[in-house]
Amino acid sequence: MGIALLFFMGFFFYSYGNSGALSEIDDFESCASAPGSAIMESYPEQCRTRDGRTFVNEKQRRDFDNQEDREEEPAENLSLAERCEAAGGKWLADYNECEGASSGWCSANGGSFDECASACRHNSNPGAPCILLCVPICQF
Repeated sequence: MGIALLFFMGFFFYSYGNSGALSEIDDFESCASAPGSAIMESYPEQCRTRDGRTFVNEKQRRDFDNQEDREEEPAENLSLAERCEAAGGKWLADYNECEGASSGWCSANGGSFDECASACRHNSNPGAPCILLCVPICQF
């Protein structure tokens, strides 16, 4: 009986102490330094706390938004694949997509932009494990 009481008291104090720490998380930096939080491989980076809240790295978000504001004119003499790669993207010919291009580049070239497509969107096995990763894509 005494051991059960000690176990319960230990669990109570552990839970109480950790809930206070979770309540102090209010931005990406505090989330990234909190035990049990996970940094997701996305751009901009995101951090998920143990209790499921998500915070975006605002510094990278500003950099990403500034990149999107610079719309690039399509080069008339280049193919879509060449324009994609010149913009820093990766052309996926089988899917007619440019992976990693900005939204400005995408709209200037007549595509449809998705800022957070699944990294596993072309996986032929729907039961296969998939990581939580946002991939910016431009579809044509």
